[in-house]
Amino acid sequence: MKLLQPILGKGPLSLDVAVVDQDIASSRWTSSCDHWRIRSLNSSDSDCRIRRAIIYSKTEHFRDSPRRLLVAVAGPPGCGKSTVVGPLCAMLNLELETSGASLEDGRRVRCATVSLDGWHYPRVTLDKMPDPTLAHWRRGAPFTYDRLSYLDFLKGLRSSGGSKIAYKTFNHATKDPEPGLVPIDETALIILIEGLYTAFDRPGWRECAEMMDRRVWIEVDPAVSRERVIRRNLAAGVSIDLLSAIDRVDASDMLNDQEVRNHRLAPTDVIVSVEI
Repeated sequence: MKLLQPILGKGPLSLDVAVVDQDIASSRWTSSCDHWRIRSLNSSDSDCRIRRAIIYSKTEHFRDSPRRLLVAVAGPPGCGKSTVVGPLCAMLNLELETSGASLEDGRRVRCATVSLDGWHYPRVTLDKMPDPTLAHWRRGAPFTYDRLSYLDFLKGLRSSGGSKIAYKTFNHATKDPEPGLVPIDETALIILIEGLYTAFDRPGWRECAEMMDRRVWIEVDPAVSRERVIRRNLAAGVSIDLLSAIDRVDASDMLNDQEVRNHRLAPTDVIVSVEI
């Protein structure tokens, strides 16, 4: 079986990528570890182009095993988790295609991404909690996620490298989770799972985090992440005006920020997001 050895046995990939991102258009990324190699990229455009870090994993997790590699991408709100996983997945898939890594039946190995947001409890479930008002206000806190369903999903990924696995996504228009349109198939042997609590070291969540083969932590200054989340909530219509956005972020998101910073399993890799 020709599986990942071509990609994982050589040095870091250089790939020029420029991505439009309104939310953190002035960010750059730097690495503080040896396990992940990155290259900071400059865009000549002045509008919404950002300096992009492309992360390349050179771990030798696979040789001839169909076992999936699970990579947590964790960090506080507004650190850039969802911004990182897209380019990382695209880069890995390009390199996998170039290297010819494949299964025994000839199908190409690929990377896929999943967001923990798919395991938010639906709003109707929050309505049935002991304090529905608090549940809606704190949506995004650990107790507002369907942790047991998420754990079952991870167990499915871990135990069935040769099977299709259904997963959930989050519909930002309806503000509720929904089934993913296409299941994760047998060819997806690198799974990037991004979310606040993917490396969370609290009872119940710890079991989920310990199932990850790598835990990437994205560090950011709390003041920077606070500003980003305020802007994001305004843009998404979560808050109707600046003052209400500030109130919500300080009363909810920044509590989640402290929680994930103070209770995390040790990361294998750290990336630092800074404003320029």
